[in-house]
Amino acid sequence: MARPVATEATITPFLRGDNLSVRWSFRGLKYRTKVLGVVAPVHLMKNGYVKNTHADHIGINQKIEQAQDLLKQATAILLATGDVTEQRINREYTRLLAEAQAAGVADEAVIKRKAAKKEQVRKIDTVVLIPSLQDEIAELEAQIVAKRKAMVNMQKEHHLYQDDRLVTFLDRYLERNKTKMVADTTQRTFRAFITTVTRFDANARIQDVGEDWLTRFETWLTTTNSFRSIHHMVPNPVTGKMARGAFIRFDEGTPRLNGTVTNYITKIKTVLNYFKLRPELLPVDCILTDSHKRYSFEQPISDGNVVALEADELLQLFRFRDYQRRTHEQAMDMFLFLCATSLRVSDLKKVVPGVVQHGSILVTARKTKKHNIKAVIPINSISAYVLEKYQYDFPANCCIDDTLINERVKEVLNYQYPNHQYVFPSFQTMDTIVQYCGSEEVKTTDTRANLITSHSGRRTFINLCLDANVPLNNIMQMTGHINVTTLMVYADKRRNIKKNMVNVFGFTNYPQVPVPLQLEA
Repeated sequence: MARPVATEATITPFLRGDNLSVRWSFRGLKYRTKVLGVVAPVHLMKNGYVKNTHADHIGINQKIEQAQDLLKQATAILLATGDVTEQRINREYTRLLAEAQAAGVADEAVIKRKAAKKEQVRKIDTVVLIPSLQDEIAELEAQIVAKRKAMVNMQKEHHLYQDDRLVTFLDRYLERNKTKMVADTTQRTFRAFITTVTRFDANARIQDVGEDWLTRFETWLTTTNSFRSIHHMVPNPVTGKMARGAFIRFDEGTPRLNGTVTNYITKIKTVLNYFKLRPELLPVDCILTDSHKRYSFEQPISDGNVVALEADELLQLFRFRDYQRRTHEQAMDMFLFLCATSLRVSDLKKVVPGVVQHGSILVTARKTKKHNIKAVIPINSISAYVLEKYQYDFPANCCIDDTLINERVKEVLNYQYPNHQYVFPSFQTMDTIVQYCGSEEVKTTDTRANLITSHSGRRTFINLCLDANVPLNNIMQMTGHINVTTLMVYADKRRNIKKNMVNVFGFTNYPQVPVPLQLEA
């Protein structure tokens, strides 16, 4: 006859040598708590509790009782999820124990506070009273946190828990928008962002994320070192190339730059706005406010010194065909297209059949889509070549992932001949870009080849337009800029550059005009 399946765990005190702990067993699984006390067998009763002959019998018995209660609660929570393992019972018990200890500290502080109050004289000076009230408020807040955790545990036991944590909704947003994130690396980047938020505040409720929380997150990002995951590199049997394998460790890095900070906070704001418009996806009684909209990032991002290409360099890259890898060729084609159109890499996925009309590319840039500004970009020899090569459909026919494009372009610009001479020597000159972490400058000095990014394409297009004396209002129509001030920064940087201009894009030979032009912003 088959043995009946256990529905409850067996939880009993367990003595090994003189070390007393509590043992949990359930359906063949076993787990034992850490040592709760040192007790000789002579001091132990048959039920596993400690006799009053032991000096600390009260304290140890309280620990035994607490451990049994918490293991019962942990079992109930895991049974509700349908996934009971030794590892999970260990994690759940450890979590419940930490919460119980935190709640005990808060309760003990309240008892001490009440005792101290009785000893206070009736007339107390305000200078003494205010700190006392502040301490009392802090204790009450600690009690609220402890009681909220206790309530969540009870809800989990009875299948009533509705997760309202921010990190949960970041995960849900990613799952609901996977199809919009074209590349796998984009999804991995978003998951890395979720990991960072979890490190900062894993239990933050989505309804509590507002201006104050975002300000604290900003400070933490610019003062706490980041971590980078290190993995084994293993051969991919399909491609034959090396790919990322099993996780090894985390390497500590540096605090995040302001560009990353704004990127992370923008992601959080996007998720908050997304779910605020969809209250049916939120737990009952979870109401999102507009507090997060009051937050603004006031620190500088960079000094705008993006490394760009000169006309002769762009033509040299356009004529180059001797690529070592197919991915190098695709990445360079996309980079050349960015240089020839001023599009951002995030807009490449919009290049599909139908965007080319009457000799121009018509695209509403992703970054300015809320202003509904459609960029009208005349086709030139470079953009026409790339469009025809990929059949006017970039998402279907080539890689348009920002990270991969940046990596492959750097590899191409560092090509060497067999005699170790560089194929593109002009990109081996040194340059410096300035970024910021908080209010502090972070200077990076390297070769131009290693400093170039996909955004260099947009800057290249604008620079070459300015070199050809194209009026700023015409440039704005092509780039989708909504503020002439931004373009004036570029114009000021180019004004004193002395060179022989090559009209790469075949623009009309505009006469030299005074800068700045009087345009409507």
